[in-house]
Amino acid sequence: MKVFSRLLILLALPFCTNPRVSDADNALFDHSLDLLAAKQLDSVQSIAGQLLKKHKDVPEFYDLRGLLQQEKKQADSALEDFNTAIKMSPKRSIFYAHRAGLYMDMQMPDKAIRDYNLAIAHVDGDTMRYQLICSRGSARKMKRDFQGAYDDYMEGFHFDSTNVDVLSSLGGVLDDLGREQEAILYLERAIHISPDDMPANVNLGFRYLSLGDYEKAIRLFNHALEIDPDQPLAYNNRGYAEYKLNKLQDALKDITHSLSLYPDNSYAYKNRALVYLALKQQDKACDDLQRAAGLHYTARYGNEVDQLIAEHCR
Repeated sequence: MKVFSRLLILLALPFCTNPRVSDADNALFDHSLDLLAAKQLDSVQSIAGQLLKKHKDVPEFYDLRGLLQQEKKQADSALEDFNTAIKMSPKRSIFYAHRAGLYMDMQMPDKAIRDYNLAIAHVDGDTMRYQLICSRGSARKMKRDFQGAYDDYMEGFHFDSTNVDVLSSLGGVLDDLGREQEAILYLERAIHISPDDMPANVNLGFRYLSLGDYEKAIRLFNHALEIDPDQPLAYNNRGYAEYKLNKLQDALKDITHSLSLYPDNSYAYKNRALVYLALKQQDKACDDLQRAAGLHYTARYGNEVDQLIAEHCR
């Protein structure tokens, strides 16, 4: 992943409105949502188990457990719970949105788009509708339908032209469409509205990488890391800028740290392979290129990894 897209949103979690659920259990459910946001997953698992043991007919509790399983990287179990929630309440927009988010994690954008369409069909309220449309745009971007993603993001922009998430996502997809200067305008607008917005800083930094202004890109990535010291995309992109400046050891350190934070990033493996090639460490480079290929680099970003394997690893 080369840029940051924050529009893969965890939409507002569902309220439990089942009249058979006691006030105490409703309060416990609400508390579990706070715990989930705080990543206290063991506590959430305990509460979800209690609630489902007492209430096997409440879809919100299956949805809760699905979100928990998703956080724990247990995709099959999460999918089963989301399917159950949808089967029990097939007109709840939020359940389709959550399953779509899981499909995004699973690199299955077509299924995500289908679910976002169903979520949009059942949603109440313009704000949530446009959030869903923008999330669908991120799914379209994942499948490299950049024009479709742009169209969705623009719907969000026309609804709220000051939304930093939308501005940042527009900046990302415009670069994919070859409209770099427009991309920079949207991203600079996002940073003008919110100077410490980390995704906008990462995305703008990537735009300057594309333009070859590596020093400016590094300054933006440095600022992003001041905001969030554990942001893997900022480390990866800063490492690539350092590679282009022939600061190979700095690049290797940054990209390796990025992979420790986000080990499924095919783009980072490709970048580290470039560093290893520059260091004349071909075996390590080929290992990383094979990892990038196994993480579906080509489907998401193009054929650069395939070309590098053909050139250096045969």
